[in-house]
Amino acid sequence: MGDHLVDLLRKEEDWLIARILFYAQEHGYVAYTSTLAEAWRLSVVGLTDALAAAIENGGTSGIEIKVHTDWDADPVTRFGLEEARRHRERGIDIGMFLGMFVYYRQAFLDCIRQFMSPGGERERYEYLIMRLCDRMSAAFCSEWASLGDQASGTCMAASLREMTNEKNRYLTFFESLVHPVIFVSPDGTVENLNRAAARLLDGNAAHGRDYYARRSAVGAASLCGEKAEKVFPWLADVLREGEGTPGGAIERLAVFPSSAGERLFQACVSRLPDISDKFPGYAVLLQDVTEPLKNRTMILRAKEELERTFDTISDVVFLVDDSGIIQRANRSLTDKLGLTPRDVVGRTCREVLGCTECRLSDEGHQTREVSVRYPNLPGRFMVRSSELLDGEGKRIGRVVVSRDATASDRIRETMESIESKYKSIFDHAPVGIFQSTPEGVYLSVNKTMATMFGFRSVGDMINYYSDISSQMYACPEDRDALIREGLEKDNISAKDVNLVRPDGSTFWGRLRGRLVRDAQGRVMYFEGFVEDVSRRREARESLARSEQLFRSLAENMSQGLVQVDMAGTVEYCNDHFCDLVRQGREDLVGMLLTPLVHEEDRALFGTIFGQDACFLPGSRFDLRLKARQEIRFVLVTPVAQGTGDGQPLGYWLLFLDITERRMLESQLLQTQKLEAIGQLAAGIAHEINTPTQYVMNNMWFIKEGVENLGQALDACRAAVAGGEDRKALASREEELQIPFYLDELPSAISETMQGLDRISAIVNSVKQFAHPGHDRQEAVDLNELVEKTVNLSRNEWKYVADMAVDLDPNLPRVVCSSQGIGQVLLNLVVNAAHAVMDVSKGTERSGKITIETRSMGDLVRIRVMDNGSGIPPHARDHVFEPFFTTKSVGKGTGQGLFIAHRVVVKEHGGGIRFETESGQGTTFIISLPVAGRVEDFRRG
Repeated sequence: MGDHLVDLLRKEEDWLIARILFYAQEHGYVAYTSTLAEAWRLSVVGLTDALAAAIENGGTSGIEIKVHTDWDADPVTRFGLEEARRHRERGIDIGMFLGMFVYYRQAFLDCIRQFMSPGGERERYEYLIMRLCDRMSAAFCSEWASLGDQASGTCMAASLREMTNEKNRYLTFFESLVHPVIFVSPDGTVENLNRAAARLLDGNAAHGRDYYARRSAVGAASLCGEKAEKVFPWLADVLREGEGTPGGAIERLAVFPSSAGERLFQACVSRLPDISDKFPGYAVLLQDVTEPLKNRTMILRAKEELERTFDTISDVVFLVDDSGIIQRANRSLTDKLGLTPRDVVGRTCREVLGCTECRLSDEGHQTREVSVRYPNLPGRFMVRSSELLDGEGKRIGRVVVSRDATASDRIRETMESIESKYKSIFDHAPVGIFQSTPEGVYLSVNKTMATMFGFRSVGDMINYYSDISSQMYACPEDRDALIREGLEKDNISAKDVNLVRPDGSTFWGRLRGRLVRDAQGRVMYFEGFVEDVSRRREARESLARSEQLFRSLAENMSQGLVQVDMAGTVEYCNDHFCDLVRQGREDLVGMLLTPLVHEEDRALFGTIFGQDACFLPGSRFDLRLKARQEIRFVLVTPVAQGTGDGQPLGYWLLFLDITERRMLESQLLQTQKLEAIGQLAAGIAHEINTPTQYVMNNMWFIKEGVENLGQALDACRAAVAGGEDRKALASREEELQIPFYLDELPSAISETMQGLDRISAIVNSVKQFAHPGHDRQEAVDLNELVEKTVNLSRNEWKYVADMAVDLDPNLPRVVCSSQGIGQVLLNLVVNAAHAVMDVSKGTERSGKITIETRSMGDLVRIRVMDNGSGIPPHARDHVFEPFFTTKSVGKGTGQGLFIAHRVVVKEHGGGIRFETESGQGTTFIISLPVAGRVEDFRRG
């Protein structure tokens, strides 16, 4: 019935050990128990075997306690009695022993309750365990009671002597170990170390010194009790790593400095197998591996060197035994076969190479070299084999070395091919190649040189020249100079010399070469190259003439020419530019051009050198230059310079002095104004004369009316004084037209005032147009300027066209020159009137001129429209050019639209264009920026 229980206890041995150890630690019994798990396992196994023996001898009845039981003969208690005697000999009393045994019983009961379900069977097993433990407890008590105190002391003393001897035996063994051993406590303190470990620090250390010194009263020096990291600093890292590794051992190489130099130790650190935590700590075993490692390193290095040498041999090398099986093969063979060494070794030569050439006949230690072709390897090989002998001189195989002759064959063929190619290069080189003796005889020349001198073949040329200096050189001294240079420097630098052909013609040749000496330093020959450079010299001379012509043109041109780099530094300038800025060329070359530009124009000038600068053909920049104390107006035309691959190099800048032209334009503008005033003078006089006439007529009428009113008043006074009646007074007023004057005088006075207002407006318009101070730019009301222009030009259009004005009431004030824009509007209105007049002559067609203003955001647009003849197609591309006009001689100067374009575009940064249709009319459209002129370097 208990077999199942025994099986359970044996299965859960580890669980039982852990449970018993738990109770022992909890109640303090581990202080007197074993530190090794095996001792605890033996006690668990002994109790389980006792239970199995009891069950086998009678089941439950086998463990019952009988009267007068012979405990020594009892198979159930035999194990317990033996353990009791051993613990008694170690000084353990019965109370301590029985107390620990109580927890053994508790652990066994816990195991049954842990792994078995409640029920009758578990209760029976619990009864078996309790009765077994009671039986053993009775046996323990009987054993302890059967021995007196004296016998017990004697037994204990004998046991202590035995234990001491055992300890001394282990200590002697510990001290006799040739490898250093160190015991370290959990806090890193050295607890014990043997003599080999102590001698690492003290060469005179004796056996057992550290073990007994720490217990000696004389205070002998001991390393025990010191911190391990202080005594052996190289162990600190290994011990710290061991803290995180509860099980197993850690092996590390450690370097220990000693008087004989650094020593290498294989350190093995392991935790002490203390299951009861009574003696926790580490055991450190050190094995000196300095010499073995050195020897091993040397052996490995030699082996690696041998392996590397074997594998780096370019020839095919392999080892075969007498049966033809390959035992070893180098990398050259495996690479050529495309196999791995594993695929080659162990196979026969026939399988690997496809032949048996390696099984050469026994002809001694070394065979002669033979030519072989392996079926499985391309090419031809020169094969030599040697015997391979063992330590006793017995042949164990052969070493076969196969040198690939294919490469040699290929090299020979390549050399022949190269020789042929170089001979072809020599013969067909584009320059002449020669070898000649210092005395003046040719050793060899190529075909190019023979052709250059007019010979049919190389042989003809070699045979012709017997004295090169006198036959080939127009000036023999030239060759003498080349010979002297070669003898001094061994190299002849390139020189142009005049050479003569056999037919007497000459050409310029460039010669260069070197002197060739033998091993003793004696001159063997000259070798060199000849190149016909006649055309090149002609091209160089032509280039020099062209450069001279360019300089002559640049220096004599009427404009300033300046070459600058990408930063604007002057690299060249002609005399005209020097005169323009009043400085010498030596002062200008190397300086930045920007300081010569007027401060207000430098920003515009700087855009020429911007990274994104882009110029349209003919682009020009209107700038001012500072010439000493004078300001000069110039037009700058930039032309970019670049390399063949488009990389920028700099700019050519062409400076056109327009200072005088500016003065002439200013004078021309005034002349244009005078011309316009002259054209308008008659109309203005007529305009002023008309209101003046009706003002004068009205004034005579007013005078007559006033006189009659005076007479009427006199008559009234006389009538009142003379007593005449009212009828006579009325007759007198009728006679003097008093009612008429009373009706007409108010309107006459009103007309007189209107006439005076018109005279004032015309005079003000003339004054506004001719005033010299209105050329500066300021905020201007363009609607008001349009109205004044209409009034001023009334005599030009009122007889030929109707004037319509469509002004934008929300038009903003525009920053501009009122005088300049007024001149532009006047020119456009006069041109419109003339165009309408040309169409309306002799027709019923009514002319019309319309002026319109509109706000367009940042711009203001002015449109001047007429229904005249339009601009002829041939003239449309020239209307803004100076001195171009479609009017008959004497009716126009051709400056009106040119000035309008310059004023709008150049001075105000705006735009002017036209839309026209022949016979239908023309519309001129002006766009002005509200904020005034904005610079734009791309204009033009």
